[in-house]
Amino acid sequence: RHVVPNPVYVGTIDRFTMLMSKLESEGSPLVAFDIETRNLESYNNDIYMVQFAFNEKRGYVLPIDHPKTPFNDEEVAYIKKRLRRFFSRSTPATRKRLIGQNLAFDLRVIRAQLDIDIIQHDVHDLTAGENLLDENLGIFAKIITRYGKLESRENLRAIVTSYDNDWYFTAAFSKEERMTIGLFEPDDPNVLDYGAADVQFPFAVAAEQLKAANYQSVYDWRQKKYVNYGPWYQRHLYEQMSAAVHAISTMMQHGSAVDTDYMRSLLKKDSILKNALAEELGKLRRSKAAQRVNKALLKV
Repeated sequence: RHVVPNPVYVGTIDRFTMLMSKLESEGSPLVAFDIETRNLESYNNDIYMVQFAFNEKRGYVLPIDHPKTPFNDEEVAYIKKRLRRFFSRSTPATRKRLIGQNLAFDLRVIRAQLDIDIIQHDVHDLTAGENLLDENLGIFAKIITRYGKLESRENLRAIVTSYDNDWYFTAAFSKEERMTIGLFEPDDPNVLDYGAADVQFPFAVAAEQLKAANYQSVYDWRQKKYVNYGPWYQRHLYEQMSAAVHAISTMMQHGSAVDTDYMRSLLKKDSILKNALAEELGKLRRSKAAQRVNKALLKV
């Protein structure tokens, strides 16, 4: 796919209304999503920009808490109210599938800044999508950036490059400059290109991931034959990894309450966990299938 940034600057309430009509539409459930923030905190933070894409051809860039936002305080409050309503949707018919990179971060900041308890939209996180195609990518596949840095495939720039698009390495506004985005005018053409790229490219990559999954096969032991991996891939990505991203995001925001006394009890010789593991291991060793495999191994 030859994708190039094509930003729409959402700098007026009229354009924001138009954007919301697309977000709230019950048409396609796919929406690429990203934010630019003042820092990496959940609560002590500001959403400088939020970006959306409904296809790979156009990206919408909305400045909210940007130091040079075109909106006044009343308009910012209205924008946040509408976005809070969108991200709080809970009924299946109105939920979307949010596409993006490192969505655990974006989701926790959105929840904290818009005062949302839970976000129920499904997510298609690109890193999860890549690892479900090849779980070795995060360990072995690395690239050298123009800055001489060894960079893992588990970030947007590297993932997009692996799909033969090197735009991030030639862009006027680079990934290294994103923490300075508040110093630029929100309608700066280079900033807008960067914001649009961060949602257009993920939309295209997600489509390529789904296509790649359909070219692979997996052995189905129930049917005793190889079957198309596509349906399995989607079920794992949207029913398991989506929930995992939400869970990780929640723990990053609120922490994880751990009962230390109970955790210590699990380390004892007669702990519930160790007894349960021993019982299940005994069942496995006594099973006919395990005994057949053991006999086969002894003959090797």
